[in-house]
Amino acid sequence: WFYATVTKQKVSLPPYQAIQKPKSAADLQAELKAREKRIKELEELQEKQRSEHPKAPATEESLKKTLAQSTAEADTLGLTEAETRKQLIDSLLVDAGWTLLDKVSNYDPVSGKPQCIREYPVKHQPTPSGDGSVDYVLMGSDGKPIGVIEAKKTAHDPAKGKTKAEEYANGIEKMTGQRPFIYYTNGHEIHFWDDHPVVGYPPRRVWGFHDLEKLQYLLFQRKNRQKLSTIK
Repeated sequence: WFYATVTKQKVSLPPYQAIQKPKSAADLQAELKAREKRIKELEELQEKQRSEHPKAPATEESLKKTLAQSTAEADTLGLTEAETRKQLIDSLLVDAGWTLLDKVSNYDPVSGKPQCIREYPVKHQPTPSGDGSVDYVLMGSDGKPIGVIEAKKTAHDPAKGKTKAEEYANGIEKMTGQRPFIYYTNGHEIHFWDDHPVVGYPPRRVWGFHDLEKLQYLLFQRKNRQKLSTIK
């Protein structure tokens, strides 16, 4: 604008683009509920169609039509439920001060920043290969995982992720010698669990993820309680 005004020359300026404000956790919660509702409606519609036409053969033409309708519906919904849930969890983690990383190789143990790694590889799992990957791992100040987060579909009870999260915690404990704190969530509800035998707290619902300082304090309490338990 300044150059065009001074030189009196015509300048083609790019169109104005407003800066998109990041969505809040509340906005993402509302989007998630709306998508859940629509997904449930589609499932009920499919079940109704199957019950009304139980013996109707699926022709190539009908399959193409169904695929086209499903694709159009997916475009209308925009983000999938899984992506929305991921955005919501990411938002809550960022609110708690965590820096999100997509790869273990991006982790910097000397940065001093609270770091969370997505899809963290875990060994000693009940799989044919013995390998698995937990949705999120929260890294402690000592470079060891201090927390694991397992996310399940929002249509499910978050407790469905409890067993899987426990399996990941078992694997990480064998890998590092330290048992991480456990979170499991369906996007709407978050449950926190410290199942270390010295503590033995039952899972409880929390309203967000803890920051690194709080988890380090909880770990300090656990370790000191463990030492006290050895005194005779």
